[in-house]
Formats: sequence, C-alpha cells, structure tokens
Amino acid sequence: MKRCAIPIILGLLVVAGWPAGAMAAEAAAAAGGDAELRQRVEALEMQIEQMQRQGRPTEHGAGHRDGAGGYGGGLDFTAWVWLTYLYESEPTRSTFWAWEVELAATHSFTPELAATFELDFVDMNDSARVTIEQAFLSMVLARDHGTVLTVGKFNAPFGMEPRDFWDRTTGSTSLLFRAMPRDLVGVILTQPIGDFTLQPLVVNGFEDNLDSNHQPSVGLVVAWEPSDDLRLAVTNYYGPEMADRVGEKLYLLVVEGTWYVTPVLSVAGEYLYGSTEAVTGRQTWSGVASEMSLDLSERWRVFGRWSYLHDPDGFVMSGRRQQEFGVGVALYLHPEVECRAEYRRDWINPGDNRHSVLAHVTFGF
Repeated sequence: MKRCAIPIILGLLVVAGWPAGAMAAEAAAAAGGDAELRQRVEALEMQIEQMQRQGRPTEHGAGHRDGAGGYGGGLDFTAWVWLTYLYESEPTRSTFWAWEVELAATHSFTPELAATFELDFVDMNDSARVTIEQAFLSMVLARDHGTVLTVGKFNAPFGMEPRDFWDRTTGSTSLLFRAMPRDLVGVILTQPIGDFTLQPLVVNGFEDNLDSNHQPSVGLVVAWEPSDDLRLAVTNYYGPEMADRVGEKLYLLVVEGTWYVTPVLSVAGEYLYGSTEAVTGRQTWSGVASEMSLDLSERWRVFGRWSYLHDPDGFVMSGRRQQEFGVGVALYLHPEVECRAEYRRDWINPGDNRHSVLAHVTFGF
C-alpha cells in the first residue's frame, strides 16, 4: 500500500502537533504574494488533511493504518489489537499463540509540544506482561527548518521492519529483526536538510533498560529521500553492550532501503553488521534481508520475505548460519481490519529445518 506523499518536514510538524491551518497561514504570509508558493501551501494543506483522515504515514510507509485519526490537536487516542497462531511441523509438532493490545495517546500541549504514551498488553502461551512501549515528548525547535527534538522512550528509528506488527507488510519477522535494538531510551534530534534527514541520538541503551547511571550509547541515522518513492538510510550505533557490562562495546551498522516501484508494488532491503569488543575477544554477526509487497486489489495483497544471518559466535541466536523465507497473503475485511496467512521455512543448522504456518489478525480503532 503506497504511503501518502507528505514531505518529511511537514510530516514531522504534524506529528509534533502543529495544526495544518496554522502552518498554511504562516507559510502563505511568508510567501509575500508569490502565487506559486501559495498554491503549493494549499496543496500541502490538503495532503495533510487527507493524511489525518486516512492515517499518518510511518517512516517505512506501507502497511501502516492509524487507529483513530491524526495529531490535529488536543488529545488523540488510538488502539490496536493483534492475534496470531503458529503451527510448526518440524523438528517436533508444536503450536504457539499470542495476542497483543496496544493503547496509545498523544496530547498536544502547544503547537510546538506534544507527548505520546503507548502501553502494550501481551499474552503468549503461558506468559503475559504489560510494558510501556513508548513514552516521549516531541518538541518543535525550529518551525522553518523542521527541527524536532524527542526525549524519552521511543522505537528505534532504523531497521527495515517497523516495531509493531500492524506497521509491517509481512507476517513473521526476519532473522535480522531481533539482531538489533527495537526500543531506545534517551534523546534524538531530527533535522531535515534538503532531501536528507539527520537523526543523531544519545541513549541509555535499548529494550527495557531504564538505568541512566552508566555510559550512554550514541548513534547517527542519515536518510536520503530524493522522492516520495525511494528512501535509503545508513545507521551507525556504538555504546555499552549491556548496562552491567559497560566495558564491552557494541557496534552496529545498518544499511536499508525502500523503493515503491509502482503505486501497488514495494520492495525493501537491509544489511546488518554487528560486533562486540568483549574482554574475551571480538564477536561479530552479519546478515541481509529483503521483502516485497504487492497489492492485487483494494482488499487483497501478497507479500514475501527472505533473510540470512551469519552468527559464528552464537551471540544473537543459537544457530551459526540461519536462513529463512516466507510468503503470504493479506485480506482487508475493513480499512482497519486485516487478516494475514503465511508459510515460513527456516534452515537453522544442518539437519534442523523447520516448516511453519502462521495466521494473523489485526484491527485498529
């Protein structure tokens, strides 16, 4: 599903809570009688209104639908529900089920300041947990330049696959998804410069680590979007491996790209390199992944994914060399209700091949 054609700067300002009408009025006043610029402002305002009605686009574009409108102002609530069932035939017959409910709220205090809070309820087989997925403040520091500062806990701004299932285009995740951080705690600055967007970040670590009494990690995401159909990004991340082992350094390099070939076809690829500088020696891992999504109609969609992970030291997973591919079909019963069925094949180690069938249902309100 092709994302809305909203420029990076305007997307950031709307997420941060700057009303579309105020933005258009100020831009038109700054135009000083330039008819062409006023027409562009009016067209962008219409695009923002359409974005708020249909769902704001994510950085990754396809596969995301907002549960309840956009960040026009005041208080906004969204909710998502995800149900999944997995049947694995080899090496032993087993089943797995899980469900997740996410409640999110965003409040715009002023046109320049907004707060977001996301709470997850997850239940899988015999375990259940409640986690705070995101809790951050977004501040527009420079309207004219699109500068936004984010402070708190937020999803990592890198990686081909978004954090939540309803934002992704496939069913299960690739082997690279769990080989890099998914949630970060700290500060990130977003600065558009022409077709580029720079995102320097300073964080305490990742996942559920909230300890601030140790050396922070630093990173930089450089994204290039020459058009609404192409995005390329490079991320460098360096810092302590764990909160209790600050002497062991973790380094990550992530190169990713997404190309909307046509309005109905999108492809994406990713390369990952990771290493740790432990006292016992250097451990490294690397991998590649690719995925595609094709809309057959307004309701039907097919998708595919392949990934490979080389982990000679077993740092990420038990398998030294792992490979998987998955294919599936998606059906929209409603704009906010989607069903996905997927077949997945994994090659983990010699003699350990697995076949899986997965079913997913997600809906938002």
